[in-house]
Parts: sequence; C-alpha cells; structure tokens
Amino acid sequence: MTVEHSGRMQVVHRVDQEHRPEPLSDSKIGGLLAGLNKEHAGVLLIQMKPGQAYTSPQLDALIRPDGKKIWNPKAPFRLCEGSLSPISLVTKEVVDIEQRQVFGYQISEEGISLGVPLAGHLLAFSERHPQLSLQQLLGASYSPGQVPNFLDSYSQYIPFVK
Repeated sequence: MTVEHSGRMQVVHRVDQEHRPEPLSDSKIGGLLAGLNKEHAGVLLIQMKPGQAYTSPQLDALIRPDGKKIWNPKAPFRLCEGSLSPISLVTKEVVDIEQRQVFGYQISEEGISLGVPLAGHLLAFSERHPQLSLQQLLGASYSPGQVPNFLDSYSQYIPFVK
C-alpha cells in the first residue's frame, strides 16, 4: 500500500495477523524457566552452535573452555538430558566417532529461537543481581521438565523486572 505523508510517498507493508507466532502458554513458559533455572544451563545453550552435535566431553569443554574442573565432567550432558531436552531446547543425536556411535546433543530450532534469547535475558538479570541465583529466583526443578511454582507467585518478582 502506498500512502502520502507530508507531501512524500511512502510504501507501507501490513503485517498480517496470521503470520504472528502463537503466544506461549503458561505451561511452556514454566517449562522454559524450569529448564533454564541454573546459570550454567543458559551458558551451555548459548555456547552451542546450530547444526553441530556435541558429545559429553565436547559439552564439558563448552562450559569450561579454560579446562579447569568445576564439577563432574558429565554434568553438562546430564543437563541436556534432564533439563534442556525435555523442553525441546536440544535434541539427542547419534554422533559417529572413529567408527563408533555415541550420543550427543544439538541445539534445536526452538533452542535457537526461544532458548538462547531467554537464556541471554536470564543471564543478564543474574549478572545485574549477583545476590540472587536463578535457582533461588525461579525455584528448583527436581525431575525432567518439572515446572517450578514461579508462575504461581510471579508477582513477588515484579520489582526486579525493570
């Protein structure tokens, strides 16, 4: 559509309602927050490159590139398996290494489009508020995909979100 504005012609493109993404359900939002309720989950997800599957040692190297041991080297793999995969932020893949097949994880499309931006915001919040851990803020999830009660009591966090 072409419209005239202040004597000049401008081309205006209308965005159809049907091309807008569906709003996320409370359950989906809760699942995303449960999966990213630890800072290292967000760091791991952000470090993953699209189209590349990572084995357990490769995931460990992503989370600690300087090589210093901070926790169990299998923890990043378990994080993918128990937290990020159940909410579709990563997918389990078969990786061929020297004629041997092992399992690994790859960031999914949903991980790229939803997980990385959310992880970035959560990590930025965590950096601005070092006195609070994401797990303190969002609650602990004790089983894969378990939704914390964050959505039930989100009003207590409104003062932090500015």
